[in-house]
Amino acid sequence: MQKKIIIGLSLILFLVTSNVSLADNSPAGVVGNVFQSAKEALDTLVETKDAGNVDNLVLRINTFDKILDLSINEAKDYVAKLVAVEKNSDYDVWVSFALSSLSDSIDYYNSQKAILSSSTLDLDGIKKMALDFKNWREKNYLPLLNQIQSFFLIKDEAQALNIADKRLNNIKNDLTKITLRAKDRKNVNNYLLEAKNDLSDARLLNQAAYNKFLNDYVSVLVQSTSSTSSTSSDISMTSSLSNAFLNSTTTFSISESSSSKSSSSEVVSSTSTSSTTQSNASSSDVVGDDKFSQASIKDLVSNSLTKIKSAYQNFIEISNYVRKLLM
Repeated sequence: MQKKIIIGLSLILFLVTSNVSLADNSPAGVVGNVFQSAKEALDTLVETKDAGNVDNLVLRINTFDKILDLSINEAKDYVAKLVAVEKNSDYDVWVSFALSSLSDSIDYYNSQKAILSSSTLDLDGIKKMALDFKNWREKNYLPLLNQIQSFFLIKDEAQALNIADKRLNNIKNDLTKITLRAKDRKNVNNYLLEAKNDLSDARLLNQAAYNKFLNDYVSVLVQSTSSTSSTSSDISMTSSLSNAFLNSTTTFSISESSSSKSSSSEVVSSTSTSSTTQSNASSSDVVGDDKFSQASIKDLVSNSLTKIKSAYQNFIEISNYVRKLLM
């Protein structure tokens, strides 16, 4: 029976590395690769010196056309992902704004393609067109992109947290079926406590990132729309909406003190693992704390993810410890 429990623990820990790293698997990471390709091609197009021949002109036009195609595909991918997001009164207004802004971006890209195919351009003309496009993208699109990536980072990391919580509960249940000496039980419980505290801290950080997103982007958007008779569809709004995030470079690491762990446990105990309960938490509970308010969303999510990885390391320690006892 105990061997079966060990097998169960091993199967759980076999999945330790999955759903922990968000950089490559999240919508922000996958689509971000497309953006990086477009950016590198655009930089090359703008900065490469002219060769002064027809072949170079054709190459530049074809390159710019490919950049526009990549940009359109990137925007459409984000549209599809945002359309699939569940309804939530906390951020519905922002999702609508982001979708409208992405639609405006796609229209702009298509207008550039139309100019590219219908105009007689020389080398100076195509270079100026590419430079104007690059400046437009940096001013209007990148702030929006930062918001969208932050949104999905928070949501994906919250999902990783929920998975880690389930695995912690599964390990606890398996351990109740194993007979251990008092000393060994105490050691295993210490690992469990450390993992629980790590996940509590991780959820506290994720909650802070979520509330910061609401404060920096959604609240600003709501205030802006309420001060006018209708919602502006001008994508340049994203620049002012994103200043707080774009200018935030403060790094953050959660305190390892026992008081910090106690504080995180108190906050986490009042929040659910679901996004619904997450949205109901008061921003003053988390973002009001100076050390959280000074951190960027990416810093908060990154440190939360570090805590999740620490919890998984404790899962591994439990598995190794129990396996040695039962050999």
